[in-house]
Amino acid sequence: MFSSNTQSSSQPEFKSHAVAQSYNNKAASCIDDGRYEHAIRYLAKAFQLSSHSSDGTQSPPTNFGGHSLQACLRYSRSSFSSQDLEKQLSSDKKDSSEGFIHRVPLRISTHFIDMPMGSLFSFILTYNMALAHHLSAMGETKENQRRRKLQKALKLYELSYRWHVQEEMNCLAFSMIIANNLSEIHRVANNERKRQMCLQNLLSTMMYVHMVDYNRGGEVGEMDGFVQNTSPLILKGQCAGAA
Repeated sequence: MFSSNTQSSSQPEFKSHAVAQSYNNKAASCIDDGRYEHAIRYLAKAFQLSSHSSDGTQSPPTNFGGHSLQACLRYSRSSFSSQDLEKQLSSDKKDSSEGFIHRVPLRISTHFIDMPMGSLFSFILTYNMALAHHLSAMGETKENQRRRKLQKALKLYELSYRWHVQEEMNCLAFSMIIANNLSEIHRVANNERKRQMCLQNLLSTMMYVHMVDYNRGGEVGEMDGFVQNTSPLILKGQCAGAA
């Protein structure tokens, strides 16, 4: 718990944290609505505020109460309706050339909007920035701009994953999300070798999740999307076994 003196002396920092976190949630709403450039601008402002407010201060632990990555994922899923996910899945299936992209941005619960989150907040901003660039690239008509945004998304996804491993967040759902979205970037970039590596990673994690009887509450739609992307690997394995 913070003492009243500490809170009093840190009011500007707490205010900056709250504003930065609200910018993140506004960016998430923009991503949901397809306004990706607006989302990128909100996230850039949040990054700027976050870096200023953390100067010279020690970051709180990553798993800070309700601020764990798992809690953020649960809250974010609750804001993304099952109807929206089903609509996305059916749309992806109609166009066989397009794979499934996990489109749910990370949100911060309004109950914790005024509390510092330490390194986890930077992680959330990085992932959302990657997602915004990825989705923006998919609708880009200019090839050079499309490639630039995909490259930016690729680097940010990879940074998010390294952060996830280094901070020992141990969130299997997030591991699958990153592997899935990276595979889609490599598919668009015609980098089949790296795409296959990502899909193998995704499939291995999915098999482990199934083996430990992971509680999939609220994640069934996502798992359907992941299965959609990895089905060529599954079918290839079945055919090889039958040969």
